[in-house]
Amino acid sequence: MAATTETFDRILIATGDPSTRFSLRCILQKMQYEVTAVEDGGSAWDHLQRPDAARLAIIDSSLSGIDPFTLCRRVRAIQQKRHTYFFLLTEPDQRHDVAEGTETGVDDYITKPLDAAQIQARIRCVQRIIDLQEELVTTSDSLRRARDEIDLINQLAPTALFTVDADRKVVHWNRRCEEITGLSAGDVLGRTCPFFAAGCGSACGLCRTHDSDPYFSKEVVFRHPVDGERLLVKKTAVLLDKTGTSYGVAETLEDYTERKLQEDRIHFLSFHDPLTGLANRSLLQDRLRMATASARRAHRQVALLLIDLDRFNKINDVLGHSSGDQLLQEAAARLSRALRVEDSCGRAGGDEFVVILPNLVDSTEAAHVAQRIRETLSRPFHVNGQEIRLTASIGISIYPENGNDFDSLFQAASLARNQLKEAGRNNYHFFTPAMNVRATETLTLELHLRRALERGEFTLAFQPQVCIDTGEIVAAEALLRWRSPELGEVPPDRFIVVAEERWLILQIGEWVLRSACLQNRQWQKEGLPTIPIAVNISALELHQHDFTEKVANILRETEMDPSLLELEITENVVMLGAEEVIARLHRLKEMGILLAMDDFGTGYSSLSYLRRFPFDKVKVDCSFVRDLDKSQDAVAITQAILGLARTLKLRTIAEGVETMSQLKFLQEQKCDVIQGFFFSHPLPAEEFATLLSEGRRLKAQTG
Repeated sequence: MAATTETFDRILIATGDPSTRFSLRCILQKMQYEVTAVEDGGSAWDHLQRPDAARLAIIDSSLSGIDPFTLCRRVRAIQQKRHTYFFLLTEPDQRHDVAEGTETGVDDYITKPLDAAQIQARIRCVQRIIDLQEELVTTSDSLRRARDEIDLINQLAPTALFTVDADRKVVHWNRRCEEITGLSAGDVLGRTCPFFAAGCGSACGLCRTHDSDPYFSKEVVFRHPVDGERLLVKKTAVLLDKTGTSYGVAETLEDYTERKLQEDRIHFLSFHDPLTGLANRSLLQDRLRMATASARRAHRQVALLLIDLDRFNKINDVLGHSSGDQLLQEAAARLSRALRVEDSCGRAGGDEFVVILPNLVDSTEAAHVAQRIRETLSRPFHVNGQEIRLTASIGISIYPENGNDFDSLFQAASLARNQLKEAGRNNYHFFTPAMNVRATETLTLELHLRRALERGEFTLAFQPQVCIDTGEIVAAEALLRWRSPELGEVPPDRFIVVAEERWLILQIGEWVLRSACLQNRQWQKEGLPTIPIAVNISALELHQHDFTEKVANILRETEMDPSLLELEITENVVMLGAEEVIARLHRLKEMGILLAMDDFGTGYSSLSYLRRFPFDKVKVDCSFVRDLDKSQDAVAITQAILGLARTLKLRTIAEGVETMSQLKFLQEQKCDVIQGFFFSHPLPAEEFATLLSEGRRLKAQTG
């Protein structure tokens, strides 16, 4: 057999007999081994100390110099990992050599006379042993590296992993286990682990057979057995040998506390509003289903209340969304406290809340709850050091009269709420079938409004504003008119609200402003007296960030003198305006545009707040002027408004003047300008031009 390793390609022969050396050399060279031959023990010792020394040495028992046994002992003494095989060449009768050789580490014996077959067999046997040893070393190294790699991976793994043997003693415990449990490997290795039995009971992997499920595994959630606070989840897998017998268990641990909190939070947010913690639409629908099912069996009613915080968006603009969120949270808390235990309260979105009242005998109970809600929301709120007062508009629908499911009842309550807001807000209103008709009309009106914008169906009428002292026309107010081919003449108070709700007022308002400026320029080109023209501005327009730029562009396009444009803004719009709205008004003022506060006296103006706005005029609302002949309250309010305006050095306009007595009162109170049917109705542009060209005046009134 040829040598198969680099370390066994050479054999040392040590004998003083030339013929023996020759014979052995021939046999070994025939086996393709390289042979080194020496004559004495000293030379053999020198060779065997070399790094490239032969792995097999055939030593003659009669070797001179250093005897073979001493030589063998010396070599064994200096060798650590490397092993040199010694064959002792003996005479047949040298039994004492065999005994002594075994003690000193001789591996095998060759007897004289030499037998080539015997020698070859002995060498092949040693070669096989060497090969097997080297394979074993290689395998051991691979196993050791694999074990080291597995240990390293387990130590670096983000998952806590430990194993126990059949006696439930911990065999392996990685670093992540130490971090999660607080127990070091030294605390648990070789001991029973408290985490192994935790949550398992008799179902643990070592306590059951695996005939039907040899790869049994399970997941268990349990409390930390040491601190008792954290939740842990562990997965168990049984370790089986080839026969299917369990010899241990591998388990992973995970700190489940944070994940459980996140799962609970996700579950909560699936059914609750994240800002207020109230039920969301999904949960409200479920609770309404249960309430209606119970009411159906008991022949009772269920009420759905849709609560809208009046003008909340304006409060958001003034105080910012953070304060607005705090206000919504406090409003939600008050609503919850105002209800019965069996009632449900949720947030539909924005500033809308929904209340479900189950098990009602009749609808009057819903009215009582609605009034209680109005009262609890009317108390002052305090947010970031500011006192805020809220009102609420509440639409109410009743099961089964107004619907059988959440969507139908919500829609009915929404219609009732919307009609209430149009009528003045701050109240509650039950749904009636007529509201469906109104909703249909509103939708129809919206469609026709959009068509009117495309077709150019809008026109302007102009109502003169007259100086009380001189009787001269000093300005004109541009008023929007709409004559629809299908609907006929549509009053402004009917379509303006829909235009604002659908945001169509932005397009309509821009058209009104441009058309009014063009008309005024046309009058100027015709040589008519130069007067300012007043245009009403909606809240939506004023709150657009590019409003001032749009006004400037229109003035530039129409070549209109800014001092001949007057923008009328209602009191409620500016009273709830944000700081940026106030800044916007100042920019308009800096452009030379006149500013008038419209409907003055209908809002919540205070002298200190009013001073912040750059108004030139205030308009006394027509509701006060109309009642001057029959209400002392109207007289007192009008006197107060005119007095306040004089204090602020603002010019005054009274609108809605229709009678001589109203005119006389306003003259006595030193109102500057009047507007109303007493002098002229709103007129088309051509007729207004005639009025200007004729120089028509208000006849002077004398006591």
